[in-house]
Amino acid sequence: MKITGLDISKVPFSMRKSYMAVNYLFEDYYSGYTSCTGFSSNLDKMPFVSTPGLYLRSVCTKGQNNNMEMIRFIPLYNGQEVPYEIHAGYEKVELICQEGKIAFCYADENRLLIRGEGEKLGLRLDCVIEGRSSFLVQIPVKGGRSYHKLTNHISFDNYGIFTSLGTVKVYQEWEADHLLNTACLYDITAEDGAFQCMIKELRTYVWANVEKEGCVDFEQTVRNTKNAFDEFCSKLPEVPQEYKEAQKLATYLCWSGSVAERGYLKRESIYMTKNILCAVWAYESWLIAAGLCETDSELAYDQLMTMLDSQDELGGIPNFKGEGMESYEASMPPNLGWIVMKMLDKIQFTKNQLDEIYDKMRKYTYFYLNHMDEQESGVFEYHHGYDACGDDDTVFRKELNILSPDLTTLMILQMDCLAMLAEKLDKKVEEKQWKDLADRSLKGLINTLFDEKNLPFARNNITGERIYAQSPILFTPLMLGERLPLEIRTSIINELKNGKYITEYGLASESLDSKYYHADGFFRGPIWFTMTLTLIEGLTKCGEQEMADDLTVKYCNLIRNGGCAECYNAETGAPLNNKGYTSTAGTFLILLHYYLR
Repeated sequence: MKITGLDISKVPFSMRKSYMAVNYLFEDYYSGYTSCTGFSSNLDKMPFVSTPGLYLRSVCTKGQNNNMEMIRFIPLYNGQEVPYEIHAGYEKVELICQEGKIAFCYADENRLLIRGEGEKLGLRLDCVIEGRSSFLVQIPVKGGRSYHKLTNHISFDNYGIFTSLGTVKVYQEWEADHLLNTACLYDITAEDGAFQCMIKELRTYVWANVEKEGCVDFEQTVRNTKNAFDEFCSKLPEVPQEYKEAQKLATYLCWSGSVAERGYLKRESIYMTKNILCAVWAYESWLIAAGLCETDSELAYDQLMTMLDSQDELGGIPNFKGEGMESYEASMPPNLGWIVMKMLDKIQFTKNQLDEIYDKMRKYTYFYLNHMDEQESGVFEYHHGYDACGDDDTVFRKELNILSPDLTTLMILQMDCLAMLAEKLDKKVEEKQWKDLADRSLKGLINTLFDEKNLPFARNNITGERIYAQSPILFTPLMLGERLPLEIRTSIINELKNGKYITEYGLASESLDSKYYHADGFFRGPIWFTMTLTLIEGLTKCGEQEMADDLTVKYCNLIRNGGCAECYNAETGAPLNNKGYTSTAGTFLILLHYYLR
């Protein structure tokens, strides 16, 4: 399949606030996201789509059990399938056939508009995907016309399909009990050389106002979408010319990656991706907030708060959630305070926003103080690699419940932030309390998690034994800058300069001479946005500007050349796993807007 323009086999074609996405899926679409060592053992057990094609997909969390595909679109000529190429942009997707052209655009977050032009040209909507049952019901409306309601019998997503121009033929095959069907085809044929169809996500039992919502001008709709995205981009900070197109792509991923307030989501929220594992993750949503704060401060503020909306009675938050579920499986790294301080360098919060941030961050910090520091030493504990956003990092390769220096570093920065906010809010007693707690944690960190060579290490929190790992996650304390003793800063920086971690493409997530290093080993080799960003911040704080600038340019070039992938091969720079990652996009925007010089 030839795809030009926006590569919708990697970047979903969607719209701000929409739970709909259009992708071209190759046969290995899903396996490409699970090729890493952490998940590959289950590939043969998962019901992945194996038929290549252009799909309408639902990103609702209730469909996340690999049942996201709702419709496969197949161009027809004289009723027969025909080959096509794809040209996609931020505002529309075109299927180009020898016999004509079929174009898709969004009328709004709930409606996908399709128009075809060409004699005898048609479009098939195949609604039974890989054996999953869906069915169509014809529903008359006033005026003699009708629409069809599509119900996915697995995820229970509902869509209205209304063809305002062209003829429609529906074919369904049912099992003997007439409860499930094995075929469900909706065929549209051009009338006088054209057809037009609207697909709407239905959240009610019927589609009211079909004629009004289903009959709109296609070209005007394209212009409206283009204008909305262009207006969003008009507030982007200036960056060097060579990064402008990549900046726009990263911005599109964040803009089109948002979903509307619904269910557990109490405000507009940006999913980590609309490819697979579509949900909001705490650590990532805060990165996106910092990346977007100058472009849309209200949307950025929503990303700060969306996970905190689900704060429990202990002050903890889910590690991820979507409109249909939230998970407390893990805690996620508490980078909230550091992110808020970065944002305050760029924007001002209102008094009400500062009050809300302070109140929720205070409770969140006490969650760690009360429940993630059982030794009451000021050194905080991870229960699992998931907590660190470092899943199978070698720090966590066989240990559960560990002390890792990155967590306590982030907590010190978070208490620093609370002290600063307390000062702004005239809470003098609490300001001193947070400063004292931060100092206690700094002392505990240095005494507990640094060795005789002044190098950081992780420790089993139960046995006290040292964990030997060669992961740059251990170098996170550099973010504390001059608050670390000079001999510690010097030792870590010398370790980074030995050539084992930094390649010509960036920061490997495991030392290249480690026996655990694997080029596609998830957190055991590839370049990740998490470690890259924290190390750049740390090097900047420690005055190692040349090394910080070098890593910044290398990571920005990865995205300029390979798009916003989940991670990258440290030896080749090749993008790995998910190729439409808003977390990477948000990090890229941070690097462009805060660090690139």
